[in-house]
Amino acid sequence: MKVPGRWSRLWAALGGRANETPEAPEPAASPVVGRKVQARMEPSELSRESEGDLEAIRLVDGASPSSRARAVEALSRAAGTPLEHRALAACLTAHGRRRAPGELLCLAAELFTRRGDADAALRLLEGLDDPRGWLLEADLRAERGQHSAALGLVERALAHSIDAPGALERVRRWRPQKSVAPGASEPTLLAAETPHPTLAIAREAGRGGAATVYQADDATLGRTVALKVYHRPERSREHLLREATMAVRFSGAGVVRVFDIAPDAGWLAMEWAAGGSLRQCLVKTPREAPPLDATLWALALTLARIHTAGYVHADVKPGNILFRAEQAVLLSDFGLAVPAGELHLGQSIGYAPPERLAGGRAAPADDVYALGRVVSEVLDAGAPAADPAAWRALARTLTSAERPVDASGVLDLLAQLEGNH
Repeated sequence: MKVPGRWSRLWAALGGRANETPEAPEPAASPVVGRKVQARMEPSELSRESEGDLEAIRLVDGASPSSRARAVEALSRAAGTPLEHRALAACLTAHGRRRAPGELLCLAAELFTRRGDADAALRLLEGLDDPRGWLLEADLRAERGQHSAALGLVERALAHSIDAPGALERVRRWRPQKSVAPGASEPTLLAAETPHPTLAIAREAGRGGAATVYQADDATLGRTVALKVYHRPERSREHLLREATMAVRFSGAGVVRVFDIAPDAGWLAMEWAAGGSLRQCLVKTPREAPPLDATLWALALTLARIHTAGYVHADVKPGNILFRAEQAVLLSDFGLAVPAGELHLGQSIGYAPPERLAGGRAAPADDVYALGRVVSEVLDAGAPAADPAAWRALARTLTSAERPVDASGVLDLLAQLEGNH
């Protein structure tokens, strides 16, 4: 299919040619260091490297430390790329051979969960002798209303290590739920301990490795808030402070508002986003997702403001993109934000560019890469988008080595995209 004339300027701006097929991806760029691009690999060389990674996963030998390390590294590289699907299939093969190590299966289960395939994640986790795997499986069981099974897994993790991250917090939440019949739609955590006397917890809204977010009612001010409670407050004080201070620094359009904070107690209260997160939307109702063009415009405007101030958000992903009731877009979780040029504090697998995985310092282009991954996920989930081929081309540009250096460049590309409609 040739690109219509009205798209020719946009296609050129996105690195394409007027007569190429929009659906065909360009050869992936090799990792870069900073903005210095290494020599591109030939397609055959890239294919050999990819097949080598898949073989390292399929034929992993759990008894060999070097084989385990190669397989985990190969799956980490594939995460968030077009190779992820085949890499996860290779994990299932390795699991069938009963040679796959726990760390590989846990990573694969996390990726399956992110893709909304809890059944595949559970297949990998069942019977796994690994504390991290027990907690992952516990969360999946709890989401299905299987609280007794979930609690048993958490207690097993505690027997292995009393410091298992988040285990004690899960026990406090789930123990009152043991009598709930299997099949309940979701945990109702009304027994959760409220850290502030004026807040009443209504339900759990989301859970991550570091914290749990609850919908809570503020009786004093008569409003609903999002209460984020860190699992290990003694270890998360710096992260929590950074999250709150950065949100306040960049307060304004597109940034979630922080109302209150208790660094030593390990919680903060933020505005409640009634529309939920983009991640929840893509998993449950992708056809009802807010328009992609409006979402990306709002995110790029917010990030451009952050980049102009010399900072990098460093954790742009669907779970941190929230919507108010009227679908206004909010960027949340500034816990990893750093000034540009500083060492990275970490980034979610699948949203970090190759140069960041190679140990490079934080740069606004990291957020641009993550935006490209978000666009790809929205399209992969089947959310509606005008001219998906053009959006695919944009996503490829945003995740390439030649992507814009900051969000201002993303706005330029979006203006061109809009001008061609």
